[in-house]
Amino acid sequence: MNKTGRPKTKKWTHIGNITEQWVKDSYPNASSTSKWKAQNIMNTFFEFLGTTDSQFVEGYKRAKDKHEWSKSIGFKVVAFCNERISQGYSVNTCRAEASTVRAFCRDNCTTLLLARKKIGKAREAHGEHNFQEKNFLKCSLSVMSVVRRFWQLQ
Repeated sequence: MNKTGRPKTKKWTHIGNITEQWVKDSYPNASSTSKWKAQNIMNTFFEFLGTTDSQFVEGYKRAKDKHEWSKSIGFKVVAFCNERISQGYSVNTCRAEASTVRAFCRDNCTTLLLARKKIGKAREAHGEHNFQEKNFLKCSLSVMSVVRRFWQLQ
């Protein structure tokens, strides 16, 4: 356990080699934290579906009508987003998670078809990126002094 009381590593129950290889290929220069987040999103999505990544890809391969499969998974992605929003996650977070799921499907199966405007619009972040006034003044004064020196040299 770490300081917050959570286990140090999360045991993935719904992802395997397919997802791990996809993360390696899709995020070659990403930090380990970003890779972990992508794996966690995919594990959460497959957990929501009640399947594993290999069963998911195999289901696509077995599907006779790929277009219909794409639409049905698109509806499930929307349901996944709505479920996450009802759990208290922000719309922006859910949109990012949907993008990760769609990228996985694009690279391993096919492009998903999602109904338009079923996932909420991105919202402006409030209070998440605090930039204090004193820091702003300090930066603006630094910029002004650089500009002044530049014009003095001219």
